[in-house]
Amino acid sequence: IKGRKCQSLRSYTSNMQYIERFVMTKFSERLKELRKGKHLTQQELADKFGISRVGYSYWETGTREPNFKTLVSLAKYLSVSTDYLLGVTNIKGDKNIVFNFFEKG
Repeated sequence: IKGRKCQSLRSYTSNMQYIERFVMTKFSERLKELRKGKHLTQQELADKFGISRVGYSYWETGTREPNFKTLVSLAKYLSVSTDYLLGVTNIKGDKNIVFNFFEKG
């Protein structure tokens, strides 16, 4: 039984690491795509959010991630939902899916 619990924990940890890598990869790809779509340089977006260009480039390479407040600000500035930016959905709407769902009803 002890072995099974450890195996489950390892499996859970492995799955969480996979999900985290997927989200960060999707976030990085979408951030870069949206920046280029607005014809902005990394420096321009970095200046807008008060960080260095190198710090911003870490977001696009998936080396680091913005904090929650900055993530929300990025989504607003880029006119997409945080869900889209994180790869949860392919709908670019400027609100989260939950809000869109209730507005349609």
